[in-house]
Amino acid sequence: MREEREEFYEKNDFQDTVQRYESMKRNKTQYFFDVFEFENIINYYIDINEANSAFEAIKLATKQHPTSAILQLKKAQVLVDKGDPLKSLEILKKLERIELNNYEIFAIKGSALSLLGDIKEAIKNFNYALSLNPENKDELLYTIALSFIQLNRYKDAIQYLLRANKIDPDNPSYLYELGFCYNKINELNKSIEFYTKYLELDPFADNIWYNLGIVYNKANELEKAVEAYDFALAINQEHSYSCFNKANILVSLERYKEAIDAYENYMELEDEIAEALTYIGECYEKLDERDKAIKYYKEALKSDPEFPEPWFCIGNILLKKGMAEDSVYYFKKAVHLDREDPMFWAELGRAYKKMNEINEAYHAYEQATKLDPYNERIWLEYAHLLYDNSLIKDAVTVLTNALALLNSSPVIYYHLAAYCFMTGDSELGFTNLNEALSLDYDQHNEFFKLYPEGRSDKKIKETLMHFKND
Repeated sequence: MREEREEFYEKNDFQDTVQRYESMKRNKTQYFFDVFEFENIINYYIDINEANSAFEAIKLATKQHPTSAILQLKKAQVLVDKGDPLKSLEILKKLERIELNNYEIFAIKGSALSLLGDIKEAIKNFNYALSLNPENKDELLYTIALSFIQLNRYKDAIQYLLRANKIDPDNPSYLYELGFCYNKINELNKSIEFYTKYLELDPFADNIWYNLGIVYNKANELEKAVEAYDFALAINQEHSYSCFNKANILVSLERYKEAIDAYENYMELEDEIAEALTYIGECYEKLDERDKAIKYYKEALKSDPEFPEPWFCIGNILLKKGMAEDSVYYFKKAVHLDREDPMFWAELGRAYKKMNEINEAYHAYEQATKLDPYNERIWLEYAHLLYDNSLIKDAVTVLTNALALLNSSPVIYYHLAAYCFMTGDSELGFTNLNEALSLDYDQHNEFFKLYPEGRSDKKIKETLMHFKND
């Protein structure tokens, strides 16, 4: 049976068969196809990831050939692909009684069980399928690995991929998936190893160079990442994501002019360019060319007025220029477009503080701390705003809330200690000062910046001396 199917594929008749089948569907007529023809029609749709089309073909196939075990097996396979493992298992249970030594039954059963989360039984069935010594064992190992990849169980997938790779070391699919899986579990050297092996077989695979660039970036080997993206672009000048990622890394390397060139290359290849225009603006900011930066931010807004970042960036420049009132307009636009970004709220709070719009500033900082409760700077600025407006007890409350999440922050303890002394609560002040000093004595000037009179307090000096000597 297998030999006949292989001969069928070798003749490439399946292409004509698929065309005849699709013509039948278009014309809403009925043609007869034998079992092998239907099997190859179904395989065609499976191979191009069209599970619904495959299932439609199976429905017609089982009407014409209701007793065909081969077609029932294909039906079970497609049901797994469609995410219906229970129905697949019902079919497979019947097929097991008929073909005890058909490895495909147990391989598909393993995939169905893995979808149901029964990994132990899935592995048991996969291993049984392998024990039946199928032809092309490496292909079965690869298929099993793909089942685990779909479930994000990359370590399990790797075990099967390594066995497949041992049988066929030069199979690019196995090398690709190994590179992919090792990247997913952050074994970056292994990922680099398998992607490199792939490139030894096919040095002109631009997507593999691109993937290698991603892994080098994760491994913080930024120069190698740029080199990998350059190879991808040398092979395929239209590989836009390589342009974009290369530009981002050049920014990290503070090579802003080169980054601008890379972003501009990206924009020649893509229609949606608001993000790239914004990043060019940020590069010009880093080069201290604010007018050019604003020009690009405004270009980004022309490209996509609903993109919040350029609104925020223009507001930031205006705030730095001392134009707080003008900046508020831009920050409010950014917040309107994305209410979940804590930095938008924090900068809005800073602008309102500069304008002495205190209630609005309180609200903005409150929102920022809710959205990013682990941001030490925002908590400190919020408390300082309250302190500046003689609401010192409220500042104590804010930093006490902050410590519920940031209880290893010496700076928050120092500031809280200072505010406690200001309110006359020296007991709580010493409690927080002791905690701060135990965490980081060297930052004790944070305390005196807020409470300089503490320098002349005998007990405070003794406390500092105690921790200094320790």
